[in-house]
Amino acid sequence: CFLWIAQKRTGTAEPTLISRRIPGTWPAPILDSLRGKITETELADAISAERDSHRQREILTEALFYTGQKHRAQNRADEAQKYFAATVDLQVSYFIEHHLATAELDKLRHQQP
Repeated sequence: CFLWIAQKRTGTAEPTLISRRIPGTWPAPILDSLRGKITETELADAISAERDSHRQREILTEALFYTGQKHRAQNRADEAQKYFAATVDLQVSYFIEHHLATAELDKLRHQQP
């Protein structure tokens, strides 16, 4: 997911991934969403399918962050900001995505007039 986002943020129209098998389990739905293979609604459905509420909160944290990154790469800062704020609001602070979302929010605040 980081490789995909990094390429999109540098302007690559069609990012490429390293050649290796991608498991069909989590976080495959995030990558599928980033690649446009599934919608955000389908991504939300994948999150809802997780029955363990603690784990569901963790994967929601990841999904919100990467969806925010997708919007950021598309120069849709307002949408990205909402996703990053939602990521932080979940308070899954032991995930890197929480801290990265906090940093993205700080950057966005400093870019606005």
